Amino acid sequence: MKKTTKNIVMALLCPFVMLLAMPASAQEQSTAPPPLLIGEQLKETFWSFKHNVLLDGNIVKMDLKRAKGKLIILDFWASWCGMCITHMPELIALQKKYTKDLQVVLVNCTNTRDTDDKIKAFFATRPELLRDADVITITGDTLLNTLLPHRFLPHYVWINEKGKIAAFTDADYISDAQIELLLKANEGTVQP
Repeated sequence: MKKTTKNIVMALLCPFVMLLAMPASAQEQSTAPPPLLIGEQLKETFWSFKHNVLLDGNIVKMDLKRAKGKLIILDFWASWCGMCITHMPELIALQKKYTKDLQVVLVNCTNTRDTDDKIKAFFATRPELLRDADVITITGDTLLNTLLPHRFLPHYVWINEKGKIAAFTDADYISDAQIELLLKANEGTVQP
């Protein structure tokens, strides 16, 4: 009888002991939201989360509600990434051209080791990039990096006007043709 009770107690305690033995990072990962996939609808919390955003040389808190209903390109980048910087003018030119239908969001994550001061200095030496362009520049991001994980930079996430993840791409897909294709697809004039 003692053996059976002991076995039951051990069976009940085993999962808790294993949980306590897990590294803290593994426990945290289990509570993190799962990564988003192509075709998934964004939840309201995506739009209402307050990000650190560079605005007129200052870091302010801002959500992405003003981008809702537009085609969105999230550009994950770093100040030390040559390819990111090379393609940034193209992306910003597209933002200027499609200002009514497109929202470019530059996303700099904490794992890039860039700081707010480094981002401010980067754009201070390149004022032409953001001049007359309604680009949102997120700094110190952790949320979008968790929801949309990636290994390489630059990394682009396309979100259609209906708030669904449309694509994950590299810089080769940043073009008028791709934007036109997605805009027409969302109007129902192109068959997916």
